[in-house]
Amino acid sequence: MSENTVLVEQVNKVLGRLIEQQRTSHKFSQNDVAARCGLSRTYLSDIERGLRNLSVTSLCKIATALNMRASDLLMQAEAAVADQHQLSVPR
Repeated sequence: MSENTVLVEQVNKVLGRLIEQQRTSHKFSQNDVAARCGLSRTYLSDIERGLRNLSVTSLCKIATALNMRASDLLMQAEAAVADQHQLSVPR
């Protein structure tokens, strides 16, 4: 498995955890968020568990449903993965 593949998988997992944290902090169920963004609950569940590659469109829909910007979720995920690998993140 290449280093890029490993990083993508880690970003998916971290992004999923961040989405779940934001969802639960707003006291939204998976069904609530899925309905707000037009995705299935099972798809959202897979995203939260890091099992899906998230499209930009789906990320934007989820972020909007969580009252935040997609770029904020991506920056948080990127920083978390960079910290795990001691990588520098361009700002």
